[in-house]
Amino acid sequence: MRAIATHKTTTLIGSSGSFDSIHDMLEWDLHEDYSSNKIDFNEIILSDFFSLHDKLVASTLKERQFANGLLPMRADMMVISSLEISEVIRATKVSISYFGHHMR
Repeated sequence: MRAIATHKTTTLIGSSGSFDSIHDMLEWDLHEDYSSNKIDFNEIILSDFFSLHDKLVASTLKERQFANGLLPMRADMMVISSLEISEVIRATKVSISYFGHHMR
């Protein structure tokens, strides 16, 4: 967190499996295309992320294993990933951009 403050970072850029999963789950839930061929990075709307975060935290492993947009192999770690991302956002007030498999 100190590095974010030192370097005046304003955006958290995600490209890992957790961000792929967040992207895919949001796209599925909202029926909205979160990807674009026009730009390399796409913003994930914070209110959408926190809504999904709340659902993940309240869900059981079994529910996550069958969640739309979430690969079953990511079901066990997704809550921890979401908690870590949430903590970074809340502590630093950064936005989220996503560079994912849809744009490579």
